[in-house]
Amino acid sequence: MVIQTVLLAAASFGAFTQEMGDNKAAGWVGKSAKSVPVVDMAGNKVDLSKEFGKRPVVVVFYRGIWCPFCHKQLRELEAIEPDLKTENAIVYLVSNEATDKLEAMRQAEKLGPTFVSLSDPEAKLAALYAGKYDQGYLKPATIVVGKKSKIVFASALEDYKIRADSQAVLKAVRDTKLGKRTKM
Repeated sequence: MVIQTVLLAAASFGAFTQEMGDNKAAGWVGKSAKSVPVVDMAGNKVDLSKEFGKRPVVVVFYRGIWCPFCHKQLRELEAIEPDLKTENAIVYLVSNEATDKLEAMRQAEKLGPTFVSLSDPEAKLAALYAGKYDQGYLKPATIVVGKKSKIVFASALEDYKIRADSQAVLKAVRDTKLGKRTKM
């Protein structure tokens, strides 16, 4: 079984938690990464730990292709894709939907190569972070992993309508690459 090291870590060189509302992500900053398997669009297991520490990694947990708030967040992230690409960042979009639905989301949003869709069918990865609602949908969350596999940005709000600000994500990516402390 391929093990994924995914995201619980904070940067000794800079940690940031998006401050607004009821942010469940505050406890993620400063912790070691956890491991679980995830699946790419071709059904292959993916090891995110191979990306951590090499370049900025953004992980976005979203509810599903039917969610208008998810679409809005992805459009906002797509708008900063050229900047993310310049920073050599990669964005992993994680849902517990089947891979064919992930492809439908990619096509609907016209997502570029900076975005990689992953399925977390049993929500094991999501359970390490925001978790899921009683209905089974993943709770929205966004995490930026920087140098030394450390989380440098984390946002997970109980209100599914409120998402991480794309400019704050971009700032965290830029500051992580430069080794700066990111503050809001």
